[in-house]
Amino acid sequence: MVTRQNLAGTFAAIILGFKVVEVVLDFLGNLDLVVTRIEDPGWLGTAINFLFFEPPAWFSNLLLLLALGLLVYVSISLRQKQTAATDNATAVSVNPKRISLIDFFKEAEKQGWEVASDDKLHLLDLADGLSQAASFGEIKIYGRPTHSIDLNTQNALLQEVSTASWKEIKIDGLSCAKLSNGEVVGLKDDNFKTSIKHKIGGQVYADIYLDRGEALHWLGTDASQFKGRTKQIHYGNG
Repeated sequence: MVTRQNLAGTFAAIILGFKVVEVVLDFLGNLDLVVTRIEDPGWLGTAINFLFFEPPAWFSNLLLLLALGLLVYVSISLRQKQTAATDNATAVSVNPKRISLIDFFKEAEKQGWEVASDDKLHLLDLADGLSQAASFGEIKIYGRPTHSIDLNTQNALLQEVSTASWKEIKIDGLSCAKLSNGEVVGLKDDNFKTSIKHKIGGQVYADIYLDRGEALHWLGTDASQFKGRTKQIHYGNG
């Protein structure tokens, strides 16, 4: 994108190029005068008078040259800062601090978990594993309290679920699933419908998010120990 700083920098660079040539040629044209002054007796005093009290044309050009150089430097610095800010904003938008529970399950699918399979029950395996990891303080999990001062849960602030709370609550894996005739056929699109429930029933948090770094690290390491556990518990090895 062309900005004012870019245009100013380009314009200044062009002028600077012309001024460099002009100053060099002017200096060469006056070189014999400078040499003659230096060879004169008392050349130092003459030089001081020459530069400060009777400055040549090329001296003012030199000052202009320095000013243009400063302008180019400032322009380049502003452009670099602007580029860095843009890159940083892009990085944040691509890699936010938190990841929605739905997107986490989609990431799990990419890593071989059959989340949408009603037969494998991997969705429940992951939900149980996340709840366990959260109870150990390994993963920070966030949600909107369903019993808050806001009548509409969507207006409730997203809050971190305390580690101690996980003794009585757990992530409801089925809240993420699209169901058809009681069977899991896919993942929901709306993360707000995801939930954490109390073990004796009742939703306590909605719109569940995880700490991105901690959750993805867990997915690539400790999560494997939970794969297939739900099916084994309910149906045994048969």
